[in-house]
Amino acid sequence: MKEFDQFNRRDVLTVLTAILGSGVLSTIITQLFTMDKTRSETEKNRAEAAKLSSDTEPTEPPPNSEPRNGWFLAGSNPEDYEMGIDRNQTLHDKRTRYIKSRKSSRGFGTVMQMLNANLYSGKRLMLAGNAQSAGVAQWAGFWMRVDGPNNKVLSFDNMADRPIGGTRGWTEYQVVLDVPDDSANIAFGLLLSGAGQVWMADIRLEIVSLNVPTTNIERVTVYPDKPVNLNVDE
Repeated sequence: MKEFDQFNRRDVLTVLTAILGSGVLSTIITQLFTMDKTRSETEKNRAEAAKLSSDTEPTEPPPNSEPRNGWFLAGSNPEDYEMGIDRNQTLHDKRTRYIKSRKSSRGFGTVMQMLNANLYSGKRLMLAGNAQSAGVAQWAGFWMRVDGPNNKVLSFDNMADRPIGGTRGWTEYQVVLDVPDDSANIAFGLLLSGAGQVWMADIRLEIVSLNVPTTNIERVTVYPDKPVNLNVDE
C-alpha cells in the first residue's frame, strides 16, 4: 500500500488518513501507543499515529466476522482482526459489538461506517459512544473523519492523544468535529491496534452547539528558528 506522511497535533505537519473518497475506501494505519511513555516518546508516537493508504477498495469482511446493519470490518490488516455481537457482554441490558485481535495481529483493525455528509453540512458533529477494553496491549480509540471534494481531509480525530489501553470498564468517549459546507463524506468507527479486545455500545452521532470544543487534530507545521545539524554527523 502507498504510504503518506505522518501527523502530530502540535509539532509535525498533520497528514491524516483518507477514509473515504471517490468510491475508494482508505484506511488508518496507527502506531504503538503505551500509557507510560515519556513526553518525547508520546510526541513521537503521535507523529506516527496515522499514515495514509488510498488504494484499497471496499471488500467483504474476513471469515468469522459478523457484519450487521451498516457496520463492517476494515483497517490496515483486517484479516488479523474480527468483529461481532457479544451476547454476554451487555450495557444497559443491550448486546454489544466488539472488535478483537487474532493471534499475532499486525497493523490495526476497525469496525466502521461511512455516510454522506449532506445532513450534517455546516454543523458541528459529535460521535459519542461507550467502550470497554480487555488486554489492549497497544491502543484503541473511537475515530471520525470528514472529507471534502477530491479526497481533501477537512477534519479528523482518532483519540491518538487520549487512547484506550489495557483493561478498562465501560466509559463514554467523544470525538467532536466540524462538518464544513463543502463536506462530501463522513466515516467513523472504533479501531484496535495490536492484541486485545474492545467492546462498544450506545453509539450516537449528534449535532452539537458550536460552544462544544472540537477534538480535531489540526494541521500544524513547526519549523526551527535556526539550521540544525549542519555537520550532518548526528
